[in-house]
Parts: sequence; C-alpha cells; structure tokens
Amino acid sequence: MATAREHVDPLDAAFDDIFLAEEKFQNQGYQEGFELGKKAGIEEGRVMGISQGRSVGSEIGFYHGFACSWKVILESDSSKGPRALKAVDALLELIWRIPIRNNEYPTLTEDMDRIRAKFRQVCSLLGVSPDFGNTKTSLSF
Repeated sequence: MATAREHVDPLDAAFDDIFLAEEKFQNQGYQEGFELGKKAGIEEGRVMGISQGRSVGSEIGFYHGFACSWKVILESDSSKGPRALKAVDALLELIWRIPIRNNEYPTLTEDMDRIRAKFRQVCSLLGVSPDFGNTKTSLSF
C-alpha cells in the first residue's frame, strides 16, 4: 500500500521542507540555548554556594572562637556568674548542631538566627558590645 508521502509532488515536498526548516531550527536553537543556560546556571549556583558557604562558615567560626574564649575565661574567673557560662555553653551547643558537610540544610536560616540571638544575649550578660565583630579595619600602605 502506498503512503501519503509517495503521492506528494516533489516540488511540494521541497516547499514543505523549507517551510518547516524555520520551526526545526527554532527548536534546535531552543535546545542548544537551554543546555547552555543550564550549564551556566549550575556554574553560577556553585560559585554563589561557595561564596555564601564561606560567609556563613566565617560567621560561625567567629561565634565559635568567641564562645570558646569566653568559656575558658569564665571557667577560671566566676565574677560574671554562672548564668553567663550557661549562656556560652548554650551558644556552643547551637553552633555544634550546624553540620560541617551537608548539601541541603533547610533550617540553616532559622538556626543562624538562633545563634545570632544567643550571641547577643551572651554579649549582654558579659557586658561586651556585639558589634565589635563587625568593625572593619583598613590598612594603608
């Protein structure tokens, strides 16, 4: 049995190919653009993740160093009282809950807010400014 394509005039088939070429090339261009965009998006996400991870890691490292230093001071000098030491221990507990390696951590924002709040509480109990970690120093050469 003959197919419909066999009964088509070769001239009509050529015009059909020309007519459909635009759609074919548009679809091909879309696919190529989609793949390039996907690769660029993955790379951009990786770079942003590294940057944000470095920022969060630096902030957590600051809080950890602060809490460890004050824990040593408070354990040797109890003039600030046991409440300050208890708050420092609570800050360290919050910090230690943050996983070191984890691709997905859905509660990071909430946990960082808790750590920041506990840090401000510890600073208040110790009578130190919570802003001293945000001071910028400029070096002139």
